[in-house]
Amino acid sequence: MNWITAERAGPRELLPLRISNDHARVGHHGELAAGLLYWRGQDVVDSSLLLHDTPPTLFNQVRGYMQRFFPGCDLRVTPIDGVSAVSLRLRSDNRSDFQRPQNVGFGLTQLFPIIVSLLAAQGGDMLVIENPEVHLHPYAQQEIGMLLAETAASGVQVILETHSDHVLNGIRLAVKQRKLPATDVRIHFFAHRPGQPAIPESPAMDDDGRLNSWPEGFFDQFDFALAKLM
Repeated sequence: MNWITAERAGPRELLPLRISNDHARVGHHGELAAGLLYWRGQDVVDSSLLLHDTPPTLFNQVRGYMQRFFPGCDLRVTPIDGVSAVSLRLRSDNRSDFQRPQNVGFGLTQLFPIIVSLLAAQGGDMLVIENPEVHLHPYAQQEIGMLLAETAASGVQVILETHSDHVLNGIRLAVKQRKLPATDVRIHFFAHRPGQPAIPESPAMDDDGRLNSWPEGFFDQFDFALAKLM
């Protein structure tokens, strides 16, 4: 099992590089993702997740997916001589130089370990990911929802905790586009009611990504605000 917490490692000058067997996962905070990419960069990604205009190796597919979220983005992973560490260098567009992670948008370093973990996973693996939407704009949140659904369809069990309706809508779109069967999706909403235990409500999804119920407080704040604005 690979568990990535909501408190992911932020921009770091250097990241750990252990022996290859210790990089089977990206780490709870995503701190081992660059090392995993260094050791396993030539692995071939599951065919169902491949970007077909990109070489099938893990390193190139991670680059391709990062560019899908951040057009023009690129990355380098370089071992540091005499130190058990690698440096991760990023650029946010193809007109700029490679920069230290501290000098690019925070969303890049937050998304990077999630992309690595999804593409490096193999059938039968389990991924537990908290708040993949952190520091991503709404379109990117929807796209990561789609990619999480596509990863689940490849045979990886994905358990997701999110506060983003955009992530949920990305999953719903994946179901509507027949990328993931609705029967493979389970949704649980935990409402906070003062003085009462949090009892989950579990709306069901049909083959068009529609839910059979919408519990109070379940991503409906936009509608409440819109009603007040109008």
